[in-house]
Amino acid sequence: MLSGALGLVSTYGTRTLPQNDEMWALYDSGSGIHLSWLWHTWAEHRVPLAKLIWKSVLLLTGYDFHAGDFLTVLLMAAAAFAMVWTAKRVRGRVILADAFFPLALLNFGQAQVFLMWWQVNHVLAPVTAVAILGILVVHGNHLQLRHAAAIGGCLILFVLCGPGGLPYVLGLAFWFIVWIAMQWPSFGETQRRQSVFVLATVVVALGLLGYYFVDYKPYFPVNDPPTVSSWPPSDLRSAGMGYLQILGLSLGSATKPYAIVCGIGVLVFAAITAVVLVLMWFKRPPERWRAFGLAALFGVQCVLLAFISWSRAGMGLDYIYLGHYLTIATPALCGLYFVWEFRGGTLGRLVQFAMMIVLAVLAPLNFLQARVVGQSLQQQTAAFERDVHRGVPPSVLAEHHFASDVVPRADKLTQIIRAYKANGIGIFGQIRDDPPYHVESVPVKTAALDGAVLHDGIISAAAGSVGKSSALTFALPRVRHVYAVRFRFRYIKTADSWPMFHVYWRNSMVQEFTDTTPASMVRSFAWVVSGPDQPTWALVDGKIQVDAKVRSDRVLTVWVDAEVDQIRIYPDVLPCDFRLADIEVLGPVST
Repeated sequence: MLSGALGLVSTYGTRTLPQNDEMWALYDSGSGIHLSWLWHTWAEHRVPLAKLIWKSVLLLTGYDFHAGDFLTVLLMAAAAFAMVWTAKRVRGRVILADAFFPLALLNFGQAQVFLMWWQVNHVLAPVTAVAILGILVVHGNHLQLRHAAAIGGCLILFVLCGPGGLPYVLGLAFWFIVWIAMQWPSFGETQRRQSVFVLATVVVALGLLGYYFVDYKPYFPVNDPPTVSSWPPSDLRSAGMGYLQILGLSLGSATKPYAIVCGIGVLVFAAITAVVLVLMWFKRPPERWRAFGLAALFGVQCVLLAFISWSRAGMGLDYIYLGHYLTIATPALCGLYFVWEFRGGTLGRLVQFAMMIVLAVLAPLNFLQARVVGQSLQQQTAAFERDVHRGVPPSVLAEHHFASDVVPRADKLTQIIRAYKANGIGIFGQIRDDPPYHVESVPVKTAALDGAVLHDGIISAAAGSVGKSSALTFALPRVRHVYAVRFRFRYIKTADSWPMFHVYWRNSMVQEFTDTTPASMVRSFAWVVSGPDQPTWALVDGKIQVDAKVRSDRVLTVWVDAEVDQIRIYPDVLPCDFRLADIEVLGPVST
């Protein structure tokens, strides 16, 4: 599993392309690392420890986003190793069923976590929880003050880990305080003094937890204004569905077609395991402290997943199965495994092997899903780097690679790219400046129609014989240098759910319209968007809708940077109706 995860990162990880939140977080951080930025909210959360690690690694590696991905994998691998060691410690040997731990903690279903360095913020709390689980499993029935001190230190870390750690502070602090109170009569004078210092770590953790909410104001830099959340609301039904979907995801992304069924299966298994834990409490008094600690851990996980479900279920199944919530559920899975270890007997061992086999069977399927995620990122990175090397300027890079229907803020993203260029951040230092240009409109009615019909401002394009629809060709008065061509259009009706808007350009005296040109002489561009009746993610009235139908005008700027006199567009490869509102040619300013 470790070699597979490292291979995934090595093959598909991106060195140059900041993804999603990374684009905004890097800009928001400014130069260096500042305490105010570390503590400042990000969305609804404070994640100071994740920010510190994330930015430090970027600074140390020259803004290589790839390097941090390896650290994420190694953190999860260390957690898996710790769990295998823990199992060996309590039983005296390692068995084949212990392969469950790397299968769970290095599950390929969390490919997005492995391939996006910012997702380290989802890893820190689970890794810390696994550390506490190890202490509870090995020492829970005979906890010493040094073990309690380690747990207290972990509670402080949980606050710094952000929202994924906050419920642990309350749940485990309660367990911790009860343990101190019950052990107090048996402590000697020295132990009592030591226990006061140990208890101080819990007090510090609870104090930090309270301070977490002082001057608490959600901050969404992606949004405009940044104080307003764009997350869609959830109701009780969608939250319940989201809860089951996260439980299904805990087995891996391959379970997506059967998310609810798998979620119900995990929930039923967890309920049965909880009954076993309760029976241990009553039938085995020496096991009660360990059972109490495990129960506290499970309770925290239930609350944490409930909060996530309530706040994010409105985003739907596709969002939950991006994979980053899988990591959050892993401590509970490991805890379930250990309950059956303590249950013992043939049944306990059979259940452990069954848990391992389920994940082992799903592992190849999860890996195939992870490859799809990796290949998509690889293609995005290659396209971005190709455009940078072609001399595409910030305004067009922002539009093509960072703006979207969900984040329609190309102007702000252009400003961010220019700032990265000025500061020499990674590949952004190689980006050319936006050249000064003048804009010339090209009348739509001058188009030469090839198999298309213009009526009432709507162009009806039929299917062509070479894999493209009928075409519109625009002739410029003469051959001249064109920086870019900007289109404003909308699809009215499409046969394809995801139409492809294809643009070609040429100097008609010496060139043909063709796809087969060297990378340095690109003379075409294709853009795939959602059709007017295709549900997609989009920002509507300030809120993300996962089933929006985009029927408004779209703006596409195609970078040309060549001597041309003709521009041809194919609206799609299948028949469609679309409205072409404007065409603008961006050329050099006359001197």
